[in-house]
Amino acid sequence: MSERRPMFRENNSKTSLALLLMILIGGTLYSNALDSAFVFDSRIRILENPQVRLTRLESDQLIPAAFGVYQSKNRPLSNLTFALNYYLDGYRPLGFRVVNVAFHVLAGFFLFLFLRETLTLPTIGLDRTRAGTVSFWAALLWLVHPVNTQSVTYVIQRHNAMAALFFIAALWLYGRGRKARSRQSRIGWMTAAVLSGLSAMACKQNAASLPFFILLYEWFFFQDLSWDWIRSNVKMVLLPVALFALAAVFYLGADPGERLSSMYDFSQGAFTLRQRALTQLRVVVHYIGLLVFPHPSRLNFDHDFPLSTSLVEPVTTLFSGLLILAVLAAAVLLARRHRLLSFSIFWFFGNLAIESSVVPLAVIFEHRTYLPFMAGCLVIVLPAFYWLRQHRAAILMLAALTTLFSVWTYQRNAMWADEIRLYTDAVEKSPNKARPNYGLGLTLAKNGRLDPAILHFRKALEIEPDLAPARNALGSALARKGHTAEAIASFHEVLRVDPEYEGAYYNLARVYRAMGREQEAAENFRRVLAIEPTMAEAMVNLVWLLSSAEDSSVRSGP
Repeated sequence: MSERRPMFRENNSKTSLALLLMILIGGTLYSNALDSAFVFDSRIRILENPQVRLTRLESDQLIPAAFGVYQSKNRPLSNLTFALNYYLDGYRPLGFRVVNVAFHVLAGFFLFLFLRETLTLPTIGLDRTRAGTVSFWAALLWLVHPVNTQSVTYVIQRHNAMAALFFIAALWLYGRGRKARSRQSRIGWMTAAVLSGLSAMACKQNAASLPFFILLYEWFFFQDLSWDWIRSNVKMVLLPVALFALAAVFYLGADPGERLSSMYDFSQGAFTLRQRALTQLRVVVHYIGLLVFPHPSRLNFDHDFPLSTSLVEPVTTLFSGLLILAVLAAAVLLARRHRLLSFSIFWFFGNLAIESSVVPLAVIFEHRTYLPFMAGCLVIVLPAFYWLRQHRAAILMLAALTTLFSVWTYQRNAMWADEIRLYTDAVEKSPNKARPNYGLGLTLAKNGRLDPAILHFRKALEIEPDLAPARNALGSALARKGHTAEAIASFHEVLRVDPEYEGAYYNLARVYRAMGREQEAAENFRRVLAIEPTMAEAMVNLVWLLSSAEDSSVRSGP
């Protein structure tokens, strides 16, 4: 016992040192973007969301904050953290981003624990020192990876980061439970794994793949890839399928077809299901390219990715599909001899399966690589230790690569720190996409630069003429410039496209009130409240108008 205590203390000290280094490195790399503004969905889901504005820690506010109509209802746990951020520090960006960085660092730390635990299993057989070294460099490389900036600095993607954190923690807890010697200890670890897994699913829907990965982990590392075990445990093999079906019902409801068909890009006719599935072959290969070469020039807040219409249009679709099949075939062939490398490949593709398949989400977003890259980084680290027989040479190479990725991450975060610069970068990289032009226009207008804002709104509408938010924003900018007739025409055009667009009625009402046409202003404020009864600004303005009209009537009476 006396011999094991120093070893136990040594392992604890190395674990603590790994956590401390991750805190210092992670905090430094994200320090230059902590005070940057909320952008895109962060504005809609946080700044413009009344249910985030928590003032009491009581159920009448906590439940709407987690499940309310303004929220992504299937992400109650991460929703709640936004409300708690507001409760503690209002809408100060620093508070929200410090929490995001903390979740990112914790995810990296649990990745380190999971990999170290896995590498010391009998099926891998590394000693704890070597396992700790490989695990630390893989986790650190992931922690500093530039592509992760979109999951950390883009505040609303806390959903993504938290799901990955609880996902990897659940696998680590499961591994500890499988190695536990006593029944009581095993139950404790497994209970914690279940709770962590449920927490992951309460943050983002892609965590529904967790039961499949627990089964794959069991088969790879505890059952020695035994087909006899598969045949004799059919019920256990089918359990993840049943759990996935339950998750699908929870996320999609009783009519999943209707829910899927209502997803924004698909419902707007941006692509067909066939086009999306084919395009994902190229998207996945693009993600692989970002894994190994994530230079900031290749990163984009809002990619404009051309669709594939067939396997040969463009022909890179076919080549991408063949490459993916080749890599998966390699994973099968390597499974016995290079088990962790094989598992990492299946992890990468398996954790892209929900968001990069036929589910009709937007075609590409960099934050979707956050969880897949967790084990994906092993594809870089393991060959370094395998091919470079000198342990020190492998560490020097990985230290250089980690330093390079750190520099690129800091540079990319500098882009996020300046809202105009971020949108300008997106427009330069996606000049023929409406959304970044619209976003840049909004940012410029917010900063009083109305002339260039109007140019970008018009550019967005050239690309997508029925983009109602861009036309509404154009009308607002024109009104601020004093071009009243053009502004009114723009708002009416919005209502032609979308008769229920309350923002256009609200802006029309404000223009009419400024023109002294109070009856028309009041009529439009009423229309706003008919669509959105809780809109306080419209209610206050309508009451003011009615009160003014009543005062005028009293003053002009007999």
